[in-house]
Amino acid sequence: MDKLDLLDQITHETMSLSNLDNMNSLSDNMRDLQMEVLNDKIPSETGVLFFINKGKGTFKIEFLACENMLESYFNFKDSLNEKFNSKKDEIDISIQSFSCKSMETAEIIVTTLSKRRFPLEEEQMANISDPGFSWWFKFKDQKLDLSFSLQQNSSASWMNLGLLADDILANKIISNIDWDLLGASFMTLKNGFSISFTDNIEVFSNLKSMFLYGDESILKDLKPSFKVKSDQFFLKEIIELRKFWIRVHMLLSKNSLLKSGLLSEEFFH
Repeated sequence: MDKLDLLDQITHETMSLSNLDNMNSLSDNMRDLQMEVLNDKIPSETGVLFFINKGKGTFKIEFLACENMLESYFNFKDSLNEKFNSKKDEIDISIQSFSCKSMETAEIIVTTLSKRRFPLEEEQMANISDPGFSWWFKFKDQKLDLSFSLQQNSSASWMNLGLLADDILANKIISNIDWDLLGASFMTLKNGFSISFTDNIEVFSNLKSMFLYGDESILKDLKPSFKVKSDQFFLKEIIELRKFWIRVHMLLSKNSLLKSGLLSEEFFH
């Protein structure tokens, strides 16, 4: 190889390295720009990044619990793209965030709901042999009923709360609350429980709001009634999971809500 050939080779390799550096620099700049845009969508907070993977009649939620959701976004996105190569365009616009008060809460959400597939229309698919995972709730006057599976032929009167906890543990802890102190009576049912209030309308309203909206007001009401003080942390987990399910159910019904004009696109961001 003569000196000219050697010079050409060195020049070519130098230009290739320069192009590689430029491409890497461009990639870094693109990520920085994307990060600026993401700041409006993904907060720099502890929580859960998630993607609802819808199939035929069912859905599964892919999760990542993280200390900082914004910093973890691209790792989560890359892992989804690798797992669901055919859904890259959908993933780009469908990753959602849910803020949590602690990493422990984020991990509880992931542990409770991951690796499960849920029916899109559970009330139509659930049956005696396969009652589904979700909790179901109804109330009338000053009485609350909660079932850990859908009651046959009664879906119209029951509200789907989503899967909120292990049902055996939930029944044990909730039944252990001193309901007499709150002016209420607790009754264990075949696959759930019923709570009736003779007075104390405020506690009834707050308990109803806990199951409907993930409202935390009931924790203050129940504090003197916990026979085991640590049981209140279990109720906090139920509240956070209920808030998460409200978000999921909203996202699943997004298209129909947008078409109906009941909600705007901004509501989902």
